Amino acid sequence: MTEKIIVLSTCGSEDDAARIAKHLVEARLAACVNVIPRIRSFYRWQGRIEDAEEWLLIVKTSRDRFDALRAALEAAHSYELPEVLAVPVVDGSPNYLAWLDRELDKELRTPEIQAFLFDMDGVIVDSNPLHRDTWAEYTRLHGGEPTEAMLQDMYGKRNDRIVRNFLGEHLTDAEVFAHGAAKEALYRQHLGPIVHETLVPGVIPFLERHTNIPKAVASNAEHANVEFTLRAANLTRFFRVTVDGMQVANPKPHPDVFLRAAELLGIPPANCVVFEDSLAGVQAGIAAGMRVVGITTTHAELPGASLLAKDFNDPNLELWLTSSGNNKTWHAS
Repeated sequence: MTEKIIVLSTCGSEDDAARIAKHLVEARLAACVNVIPRIRSFYRWQGRIEDAEEWLLIVKTSRDRFDALRAALEAAHSYELPEVLAVPVVDGSPNYLAWLDRELDKELRTPEIQAFLFDMDGVIVDSNPLHRDTWAEYTRLHGGEPTEAMLQDMYGKRNDRIVRNFLGEHLTDAEVFAHGAAKEALYRQHLGPIVHETLVPGVIPFLERHTNIPKAVASNAEHANVEFTLRAANLTRFFRVTVDGMQVANPKPHPDVFLRAAELLGIPPANCVVFEDSLAGVQAGIAAGMRVVGITTTHAELPGASLLAKDFNDPNLELWLTSSGNNKTWHAS
């Protein structure tokens, strides 16, 4: 029996399979990943028999890499319940096993940081309390009364989902769009007079210290909100790219918005650092194959984040960036 294992997983598309395979190899979590296309899978899911076309991943790794590999694979996967099965390698070609040893014995690689991707609400502006109050105000104007659970669930979500949660699943797409636009207009009316005092502490000095790093805003927020906030706070000059949730097919927790921002910047995902405050946003950053700094304006704990910081004045933030990050989770002092 060797210390090597084969990990099996399946993906629903060629793009997903290739993205995950490349990420696992780049991160030194696997020595090799084979992708077998267009297998046919039968399984029972939510009470019905599925007949699905899938792509099979055959991952060559070691037992001591498995926990980190499993966490990375599950975070990057688009399935609600991804397959992750580890099979022991009893024996093999001495030359091939030696190659696996050489690849897997190397130190886990931490890619150089080449770009910063920022969420908007809760990261650049500590606006979630105002969003919460505005959603409650708007819902009451339309005869509803949001519960605490509804208000908690809105963080990191795109407006089309929030509108239906608050005002009803019966709404047409046009009605959803109109309600979302009206609520955001009310929010901007409230934000305008207080935008500067709502900025997350230290964000402007941080942006000024890192003018050489390409930056993007990648947010589920409405486009009008992103543009309004950046202009009102005089922050447009810092960002080469802005991507909002309506510009991609799938909002956070899917990785689309971060992958699109990295593409527009021309930076590989592994070389990007995401700044996020929401659970969905952290999941999206990890799924994109990026490291995530969790800003704890909204949640005290953000599972999966490489660093937790209260704001941009946290001394641990610059220390972590200087060392280009690592595999340890740092907590704000």
